[in-house]
Amino acid sequence: MKIIENSILTLFLFLGIIAQAQEEVTVTIAYPDDESYFIYSIPPSDEHARFGGMYYFKVENTGAVNLENWKINTLWKGLNSTWGIVEKTVINPGTGEIELTGPTWDLNLNVGESFVLSGEWLTTSSIEDWIEFLPRAITMNADTGPVTIIYDIDGEVSGPGFTGQKVKPLDTDLKEFKDLKTVAYFPIFDAENAWCSLQRYGQNIDQLRVQLYSITTDGILRAGQDLPDGIDPVEDIHYWYDFIADMGVVDYCLTNDIELIPVIFNYNPEIGDFDQMAVHTMMTDPTLKSNHINDIISILEEKTAFAGIDVDYESLMASDKNNYASFIEDLASEVHEEGKIITTAVHTKVGPGTWFGPQAQDYERIGNAVDEILFMTYDLHWATSPTFTDPPPTAGCQATPDWMNDVACFAISEIEDPSKIQLGIPFYGYRWKYLFEEHTLEDPAIGLTYKDAQALINHYDINPDMINREDNGNEPFFNVTIEGVEWICYFQDGASLNYKLTSLEEHDLRDYIGGIGIWRLGGENDAIWNAITMNVNGNAPIINSEYDCSGYSEIKELKDQIHVELFPNPAAEEIHITLPEDIIITSYSIIDITGKTVFYSNNFNSTIAIEHLEKGSYVVRMKTSSSVFINKTFLKS
Repeated sequence: MKIIENSILTLFLFLGIIAQAQEEVTVTIAYPDDESYFIYSIPPSDEHARFGGMYYFKVENTGAVNLENWKINTLWKGLNSTWGIVEKTVINPGTGEIELTGPTWDLNLNVGESFVLSGEWLTTSSIEDWIEFLPRAITMNADTGPVTIIYDIDGEVSGPGFTGQKVKPLDTDLKEFKDLKTVAYFPIFDAENAWCSLQRYGQNIDQLRVQLYSITTDGILRAGQDLPDGIDPVEDIHYWYDFIADMGVVDYCLTNDIELIPVIFNYNPEIGDFDQMAVHTMMTDPTLKSNHINDIISILEEKTAFAGIDVDYESLMASDKNNYASFIEDLASEVHEEGKIITTAVHTKVGPGTWFGPQAQDYERIGNAVDEILFMTYDLHWATSPTFTDPPPTAGCQATPDWMNDVACFAISEIEDPSKIQLGIPFYGYRWKYLFEEHTLEDPAIGLTYKDAQALINHYDINPDMINREDNGNEPFFNVTIEGVEWICYFQDGASLNYKLTSLEEHDLRDYIGGIGIWRLGGENDAIWNAITMNVNGNAPIINSEYDCSGYSEIKELKDQIHVELFPNPAAEEIHITLPEDIIITSYSIIDITGKTVFYSNNFNSTIAIEHLEKGSYVVRMKTSSSVFINKTFLKS
């Protein structure tokens, strides 16, 4: 009797499984792995936009019954003509919910059959979020009722001319509904302004990150860059810690319960860029890697004021993706043994990444290893932005809420605990040469804080009606002519940051992520902080009015365009450089026509010997005490 009962039970269980699996489809969504495609949510009506992408969307009937008259509902703010065969019905214009049906599809999807939407995605006349098609809000129905959706998330797919990274669905159970953390970066290169900002606005900050340490070209931990003459970067590794301690930053953080986090970064002024080879050398040599980790742990043991460590190794080689993830995992394990936290900053991407920097960073492995991961959702247009013939030009806003949301939502789909995620917030803009399309490391745009922008506005009598706003980022911008050179200047204010932070509301983003990260302190105003605290915490900022940081900013950086002479030119043995008396050069380099640094020195002399150089064109790149670069070209004869 028991045998019969067990058989009947087994039959019922089997039939139950069949019943549950009757209506089922498997959905696969992928992003492109091709640097020629950009997935920026910017409309082409914006003359500063660079955007586009590929899509891959597959639905396969993996259930037990045929599906008749099926329909798919999802969120999409717009669907353009590139979808061709798709017919849509708008269900809710406010949320972007639409219903997808034919017209050329077979509305009877039999068992084992599938259909694929794949091709190039280009926006038309309005902002359209590619990220809206993430598997977060897809439902399917047929005549028999709701259809179970299974997501295929492992590996990659091959589309027409690209390979695509499969996308994971978002899990609403991961929402934590907790207060957002405010992280701010303290720049050594503008320490005086940053110190004033910290004292005025510091009570609104939960964590302070300071770039105190760096890496030598041969992979050894050292003090941060821009050291004075006579300072050994390895022997005097804590030089910049002592500098901020003497200033009062360390005590301020301890007194106000602000987590103090030192940053290790790989920017190398000798090459004017992030040093990917220095990090590669360290990560691929077991001894160097072990020593590097041990040296970091020694810093945490010696400097008890530190709450942890931040790793900011940028622009790494794509081929180092596994090496970098392994390094972060190994370092995180050691840091956690010390009872400290590990944080990191990563490049932005939606999918595998469109250039080598983000391609080198495995969001899933890195995000799961660290305690906090900041996504640098700024520099949408950067100092050396590339320019394409259609559309131009280089200049533009630093961030848009749609783009920030896209990056965050992709990160949420990758990281097990999305509350580790922090969104980067720009406190800066740039000053680009107007319609100049060849900004390079030797001739980049110049960073512009709110304070810098006001100095230009005051000095050159820029009237309010001459200041416009970028539609996508709501950033103010204006043109100014300086010594015959026209510039276009973008900067941040309270309104622009308030607009960017609307990204926290879209798709309940603030309920998933853990905070924001500000680059950087120094040069902002009260309205900017009001936008931050109102959007993050729902309250006005606490401001210490004893500290006035709004003083008039001298426009020293403008002097890189005037009264700088280099002679003779061409020259065979030496060149002479004349500068205004109040310009102080802290270091300089000589760069050849290929972009290679052939000479670097911290000791500037107005007479520079060049007899050792081969014949050809060179650039003398001089760095001022205000961290502005002056470039002069000469010919070695």
